[in-house]
Amino acid sequence: MQALRDRLLEVDMPLAMRPWARTPAGLAEIELPPLDLKAWLGVPPGAGGVIVFVHDSGESRESDLPLAAAMRQLGFATLLLELLLPHEAADRSKALDVALMAERLQDSARWLLDQEVPWARRLGLYGTGLGAAAAWLAAAAPGNRFAAVVTGDGRPELADSAFDHIVAPTLLMAFERDEMVLALNRMAFDTLRCHKELVILRGATARLEGRSARADVVVHSARWFETFLSPERSLPRR
Repeated sequence: MQALRDRLLEVDMPLAMRPWARTPAGLAEIELPPLDLKAWLGVPPGAGGVIVFVHDSGESRESDLPLAAAMRQLGFATLLLELLLPHEAADRSKALDVALMAERLQDSARWLLDQEVPWARRLGLYGTGLGAAAAWLAAAAPGNRFAAVVTGDGRPELADSAFDHIVAPTLLMAFERDEMVLALNRMAFDTLRCHKELVILRGATARLEGRSARADVVVHSARWFETFLSPERSLPRR
């Protein structure tokens, strides 16, 4: 674990974010059919899988840039999604509609698989907040092809129908001081029937992350995806 932490912390996280550029360095802006949802796609040489990022309501793709940069360092392609159209973002009913977001997430996964490129054959999911709820619902949908799921500070009460049906190995992370969210994640963890793990991030909250907590998010996410998105590993049986 320490060797992995040292390897990942060599990534210069702040430089992964280029706020003055329309598209961050190393990423391509694409539009996903059928709604032309905007996304940033990054594919490192020899990528062995792709991780789809779904951010929390009230945030944007920029919030996932540091973690996505670390995952590309490990050899995974990354797709950072905006699941709402620009005119929908200010509509609170749309911003809270995790079923709608999960449906669009599934559409995006199907688009990736349709590309018939080697790195898109193994799909991982990373979601935070409401994005985590959408990720859980998408991972529970019949016929989905997600091989690994990681969530941070998720909202299980918005996806309580999903947990009996997820088969992909699932890592839940919650902040120690966010007592309500932690309690809800414990309940979700108890309900999951798949290979699972709950990581409690010590000494921080989602709104006030310490450097150690941010590093732990990177290390645990990397550990999970390296284990379960490996090309040598069989896909989960459904």
